[in-house]
Amino acid sequence: MKYSSLFVGALILAVALPLCCGYYVVDGPQADDATIGSACNDGKGCETVTGSKCSIGTGKGICICIDGMIPNGDGKSCVSGVATVGSTCFNNIGCEKVTESKCNADTGMGKCICNDGKIPNGDGKSCAAGDATVGSTCFNKLGCEKVKDSMCDKETGVGKCICNEGEIPNGDGKSCATGTAGIGSSCFMNIGCETVANAKCSSSDGKGQCTCNDGYHDQGDTCAQDTKLGDACGKDNICTGSTECTSEGFCTCKAGFHAGDDLLCITGNATIGSTCKENLGCEQVIGLKCDAENVTGNCSCDHGFYASEDGLTCANVIGSTCNDNATCEARLSNTECNGDKCQCKSGYLEKSGICEPGAGSSCSETDTCGDKYATCTDGKCQCKANYTAMEGVCRPGLNEKCDDTDNPCSDLFADCGKNSTCVCQDKYEEKDNKCLAPYNMACTPDDGCITARAQCTNNTQTMEWMCLCPNKEKYLKDDDKCSGSIATLTLWAAILSISLRFIM
Repeated sequence: MKYSSLFVGALILAVALPLCCGYYVVDGPQADDATIGSACNDGKGCETVTGSKCSIGTGKGICICIDGMIPNGDGKSCVSGVATVGSTCFNNIGCEKVTESKCNADTGMGKCICNDGKIPNGDGKSCAAGDATVGSTCFNKLGCEKVKDSMCDKETGVGKCICNEGEIPNGDGKSCATGTAGIGSSCFMNIGCETVANAKCSSSDGKGQCTCNDGYHDQGDTCAQDTKLGDACGKDNICTGSTECTSEGFCTCKAGFHAGDDLLCITGNATIGSTCKENLGCEQVIGLKCDAENVTGNCSCDHGFYASEDGLTCANVIGSTCNDNATCEARLSNTECNGDKCQCKSGYLEKSGICEPGAGSSCSETDTCGDKYATCTDGKCQCKANYTAMEGVCRPGLNEKCDDTDNPCSDLFADCGKNSTCVCQDKYEEKDNKCLAPYNMACTPDDGCITARAQCTNNTQTMEWMCLCPNKEKYLKDDDKCSGSIATLTLWAAILSISLRFIM
């Protein structure tokens, strides 16, 4: 009876305790003590951890959050979320899906952090190789722990490691030191100049210095705004920063700079569409012009140029590739496709990238003749006095200014002399603005010969034009003349004899 009563009492306790105290036994750990990271067996033991499961269906496992959930702070439940750097982990569980990361707490609540030698990627869902520095990526306030005196500039989401207030980056970017940012102070990866108005870090991938933004210049400890494109300048008003004063007295952008919409000059050459004003702002780039003379406009291709394939730069029409005449004519008037290249039409000369009518070619009142010594007169480009049209060019005559390369003399036997004027070659004589040839030397029928009675004749042996005596006449060297024929000499001898008789 005694033992029977004890058995009944024990049975009552076994049934009553779970009902009054919420305690029961399973195959494994006690369920009311379960948290993320607790042991479980054969898929059981995590029932009281909301949103969790046993990591293994058969055998020993641990309680983990189901997909799409992360541990809550107390580890007794899971909440909806995606694991990232900075998200909650518990008992070293919860960071498995963040590549190259770990939980910073072996027991209890922690945060997902990157492994040593890794830094957060921009989405926080993985970590990549790299050492944390000022300017490197952080996520959910994590990732800057190894940069002394720094912090993540964002409470949640992706951010950048920045120095604490009153600190500036050291040269290697791995720590911050006491200091005040100013023009010339140290910065790192575009971080460290935020408190300097109108300034930026000179480097986006390493050590730099605080410098003024485009359109501003260093004025002691501050950045002052540059003068703008088109501002008046002179002795008392100088152009500052990236501008310079033109001879007309207006500020324009220096080479390598172009105007923004606010007319401040910023880094980079002007391109098609860049802002310009009053014919300024495009002139530093060959082929560009401003399409506005008195107001704000845009840069476009100058006459003789066309837009390149990139749509930003201009290329010379002359010499550009073509398939037909229409292609060239559409780019520039008076051109044709010749040998797959755009060239000036016959009778036109290229001058500063455009095709103008040459000497001897037809012209209109609005045309400018391609040769500076020609003017449009009576519908034709005519050379000035003592110049001769040759292959569309006005060639200088004797005693006119010349150039052996660009402007040779019109007379075949004239050279550009020491004083850069056309003079007859050695042994040739000037007469009536022509170079006469000596006997038995090359000549032209237009110029003639020095030797009396000699003629510029096509030598049948040499096939060259040369000064020679007429047939049946002899060259008298001492007198430098050609003698008459034998019949003529006999006649003159007879006349002389008769004359002498009468005299006697």
